[in-house]
Amino acid sequence: MTKLLLGIRNRRDVVTGIESGADILDIAADDRQPLSYIDKVIQAIDGYARLSLTVSLSFIHSDLDYPSLTSVDFFRVKIKENGKKLQWNRLEEFARKYKTVLLVNVDDADPSRWHLLLEQAEAAGFYGVMLESYAGNSLRLTQQYAIADIGRFVSEVKRRGLVAGLAGTLEAPDIPRLLPYDPDILGFSLVQIAGPDGRNEKKNRQLIRFLIPSEQDIAEDKIMMNLGTDRILISDFILPMHIGVYSHEQACKQKVCFNVSVDVTRVSINPEDMRHVFSYDLILDGIRTLVSLGHIDLVETLAERIAAFILGYRRVQRVMVRVEKLDLGPKAVGVEIVRTKNHTASF
Repeated sequence: MTKLLLGIRNRRDVVTGIESGADILDIAADDRQPLSYIDKVIQAIDGYARLSLTVSLSFIHSDLDYPSLTSVDFFRVKIKENGKKLQWNRLEEFARKYKTVLLVNVDDADPSRWHLLLEQAEAAGFYGVMLESYAGNSLRLTQQYAIADIGRFVSEVKRRGLVAGLAGTLEAPDIPRLLPYDPDILGFSLVQIAGPDGRNEKKNRQLIRFLIPSEQDIAEDKIMMNLGTDRILISDFILPMHIGVYSHEQACKQKVCFNVSVDVTRVSINPEDMRHVFSYDLILDGIRTLVSLGHIDLVETLAERIAAFILGYRRVQRVMVRVEKLDLGPKAVGVEIVRTKNHTASF
């Protein structure tokens, strides 16, 4: 189950983080917030047993001798220090002494080399790895990488038995797109949530907490089943991909057109924000992910996979999928299928 991490700066933020329903409060230690100050912030959290506590370090500390630091659940350590790569043996030494999550800056992370980094992290005994845009000028995670690549990162981290996290410059609409990949942690900073003027801070915090369901939310199952359905439409979404059974279709990509309609359960008679809608990004992300998996012989196979993926969402009741190859002529050849909810599967 995905947990919500909120990055805080001071003792005042502790109250805000608790009111926001955070599962994890993360305190940053750097030149401006030394460990002696972090120790005082942690003391302010004492007594909130349900919260996990983490401390983010911008450099390796040789001695963490403050009494309150013993209550820290794990440390989060950035992979760079002052623009230079940390020596890996220092990271390993720290990870052997303290439960440690490695923070990988998205600006420095090449997806083609993720597997090498994760092999090192696993061998060094890290507790987890988080992909995080912690530089101030970074693009959003979902702008930096394709959703399918982020999903593969999470899957690879978890396959190695490590905690997988995503954080940094995420926004509320990114949450439904990332949850299907089941990250262990999604992280936000209170500064980021507040925005430049802070006017919508409380609303944004409430929205983020709602979009990352807590155990209680899941148990209560808040979806209302008596408001009917809305239909989400995707029209003429075209992607190049490897598809077809003929030999001449094996060597090169061809354009494939997707049309999808999805009937979803309504949860409000007056939709106002992301809590009340089913994002079309979920459909687009699912198609992109399935296309990226490699060659598919039949359009029928692809259509069934797309329908099954979309029906996995709890609110989806019915889906129509039309898949057409555009390069063979006449104008298009393909298949259209309609499938209804299989109540045994849900996200």
